[in-house]
Amino acid sequence: MNQKLKKLISAYDKDIDDDNNEEISKLNLNENNSKTKNKIRNKLILTLLYSSGIRVSELVSLLTKDIDLEDRTMRIRGKGDKDRVVLFDNNAKSLIKKIYDYSRI
Repeated sequence: MNQKLKKLISAYDKDIDDDNNEEISKLNLNENNSKTKNKIRNKLILTLLYSSGIRVSELVSLLTKDIDLEDRTMRIRGKGDKDRVVLFDNNAKSLIKKIYDYSRI
């Protein structure tokens, strides 16, 4: 990951190290902290855009049913209503799980 993007991603959450998924799992979900949720959401957005190469418009229209955490894939409907399968990395997977956990609280 280039340094400029890494700096931008880490600006949203200085407590979470990009290379350490354990840091993400240590966040306390029992605290209803909207700042923490927003930081994770923002970091997830940047991580998905960078790691998968999808367009912003594709990310905005992404539905939860289109995400397969087990295979680390997303079904994306792109330009011209064409579907394609896109992979994402383990960091994005951890962040998606964390967002799911927040939505269950």
